[in-house]
Amino acid sequence: TSKSVAIAASNKTAIQLFGRFALSASIETIRPVAAPAQLSPTTRNLQVTSSGALFRTGLYAMGSDLAIQLFFGRVASTKGRGEQNVPISNFFQSRDDKWFCIVARQGETDWAPLCRVVSREELIHDPRFNNAKGRRANAAEVVAILDAGFGAWDMTQLAARLDAESIAWAPVQTLADVASDPQAFAAGAIVQTPSARGDGTTYASPASPVRFPGADDGPKGPSPTPGQHTAEVLASLGRSEAEIRALLASGIVA
Repeated sequence: TSKSVAIAASNKTAIQLFGRFALSASIETIRPVAAPAQLSPTTRNLQVTSSGALFRTGLYAMGSDLAIQLFFGRVASTKGRGEQNVPISNFFQSRDDKWFCIVARQGETDWAPLCRVVSREELIHDPRFNNAKGRRANAAEVVAILDAGFGAWDMTQLAARLDAESIAWAPVQTLADVASDPQAFAAGAIVQTPSARGDGTTYASPASPVRFPGADDGPKGPSPTPGQHTAEVLASLGRSEAEIRALLASGIVA
């Protein structure tokens, strides 16, 4: 079942109703931000359900496994690094214990470059490894060879060697790595949020994945305290002061 989510201006918090959250706002409140979505002029309220953007983003992040479940009706098999059908598309570790992932191109494009990266040029024409079928049959040995070769270099050195051979790769980052990654800031994934101290200080926090092109959709102020705007939002729904007091006293809202 979908949950009606209350959307309110100026960072107003949700009203907690029996453990679920509900917020409501007139379309006039939402329109300045949601205008790019071309909402209907006759719309009076906007409903956001739990099956929205965040849920879809989470499913997309695990889209490969979900696609197998949807198509074949089963969970994707989990294999060890030495059992992969394409062993050069794998996770590897550098000498300084940094993990990285290689996504190999189809065919034989990447085998010779990888041999050069790990200084094993004599294996370029080895029939056990110079074709996809051979690498699959000897997957464990392929991974062992690459492990030994990559393990001879620190990550900064490997990065240069992989780039020089046009290998598609990416680091496996820790949260600490992400927190200092220039790309995370360039992509707007980390934003500065005003603190509740009211002294003009800010702190870094994850940004919302939802963007409204052309609108200033970043943090506007500190996070409100739980229930800070409960009475105000209830009043906007037409509740009288007596009704609001009764709801608060009963514990239905907080």
